[in-house]
Amino acid sequence: MSMRMTDFLGYLTLFVLLWAIWILFGEDPNKHQGGRGEIFLEGLSEKANDISSFSLTKDGESLHITKQITGWSVSKPGAFTNFPVKEGAVSSFVSSLMVSERAEPKTTDENRFPKLDLGHKATEIKILGTAGQEIKTFQLGRHREIQGKSISYVYQPSDTRAWMVRGMPTASVKVSAWVSNPVISIQRNQIQSMTLKDGTEITHHEGTLSLRSLTEKETLVEAFEIGLILNSLAQMTVTDILDASDKEYQRLETVHLTLTDGQVITAETVAIKNEIWIKISGEADLAPWLFKLSNDNLARLMSQRSDLVIIAAPAS
Repeated sequence: MSMRMTDFLGYLTLFVLLWAIWILFGEDPNKHQGGRGEIFLEGLSEKANDISSFSLTKDGESLHITKQITGWSVSKPGAFTNFPVKEGAVSSFVSSLMVSERAEPKTTDENRFPKLDLGHKATEIKILGTAGQEIKTFQLGRHREIQGKSISYVYQPSDTRAWMVRGMPTASVKVSAWVSNPVISIQRNQIQSMTLKDGTEITHHEGTLSLRSLTEKETLVEAFEIGLILNSLAQMTVTDILDASDKEYQRLETVHLTLTDGQVITAETVAIKNEIWIKISGEADLAPWLFKLSNDNLARLMSQRSDLVIIAAPAS
């Protein structure tokens, strides 16, 4: 038998054996099997400087994180574009991805992936380079903290199976996870007064909060309650964002925060499709967007005089 024929038969035998393994154990020999202790996203650290964007998608919601000249920004398709990402969020996220390690191999059966919050329950993450090329794509499933250590179920299409991975970061499609909250941060000593939607004015003087024109029959509620109302604008924390430029909305109420230097920050509530959003003026950086607050903070921002005072009962 010729050497060429011997080589051919050898390769054919190897192919048949690999095919048999795939048939018997359900693992594609062309995919990576991986090993415990290996870096999960192999080669990502070498391409870290080439990362220009990544997307996160879960349950029909998506966020796109993109590198800009001034830093990283977050966009939500159909909602808003290029809102600044909080400092350090991307570097921390990517750094954790680069060092995450395979801990335990899990199922090869994709029908069982949803039990690990993979498959249609997963957060799909795509990392792209400066030329738009795909660097890595993977699914992030259930995440747990065990004795201070991060454990996640993860799957990438180049693998034969899902893996339990150590050190993988969480990856939320919620806007609040990526923006710097509070988006407004005014210290108490910078505040002169706050005018509520009904014209009631909360005053601040030398650390004391009060109401202008407080009557003898009125007693103020606890100071911390007034402070929460003040902070609903002075320390405004948001849960979602919309572009303001192309939205039709109904104007509702306005609240004003006056600072000791004379600057006035105005929060105006507007209605869009039965949802209440906040439009800010007086802070140029926030003018292009509308903001959603939690129900509790919205209720505080919309407080009126009756929420701040207790009326003495008439003498019998």
